[in-house]
Amino acid sequence: MSQNLKQQTIDTYNDTAELMAEKFNAMGARVEDIKRAFSFVREKPRILEIGCGNGRAAKEIVARTKTYLGLDISQGLIDLARRDNPDVSFVVSDLEEFEFAGQWDVVFAFASLIHTPREKMPLVLSRIYDALDDEGVLYVSMKSAARYGEFTRTDRFGTRTYYHYTAKDFCALAGDDWQILYDDTQYVLDQDWFTIALKKT
Repeated sequence: MSQNLKQQTIDTYNDTAELMAEKFNAMGARVEDIKRAFSFVREKPRILEIGCGNGRAAKEIVARTKTYLGLDISQGLIDLARRDNPDVSFVVSDLEEFEFAGQWDVVFAFASLIHTPREKMPLVLSRIYDALDDEGVLYVSMKSAARYGEFTRTDRFGTRTYYHYTAKDFCALAGDDWQILYDDTQYVLDQDWFTIALKKT
């Protein structure tokens, strides 16, 4: 993603954070996915959520474990997350620059790596791999298409740029040092998605 497109996307999330939060809250947290991810790891796991937005998943996660950090590039969304979850840890950071301190049992990336272009994805996934504990799990949902592509969309929220992947392409970019624990496809809000859980091996 060019720097201009990236900043445009960030600005959209910041400028319409309240509207975005209403949309996200109406969709609800991905409770079944959270439960499934927890079933793959030890009790009371250490959780990092990439692209935590306004913290809608945080409530469900911290009800199951106390070691949680939510990461998002949007200051506006993080402000809302902190307001609604005052005792939970959140940080504003660009994923590509974030220092993955510590070892995590689960890294969630619900509809957040969709803003990561193909040329950046292998490094991002490699850094996540290194940040996971032995047999840690990366749990991801991504916009899906028949082939990789860049798409810029303008709607009532503003303009954002997305990258659509196939599950096969995504796994290839991740490399061979993962085991697929779960994969599924969905059709949500007029869009094909895939959800995949990868265990560090």
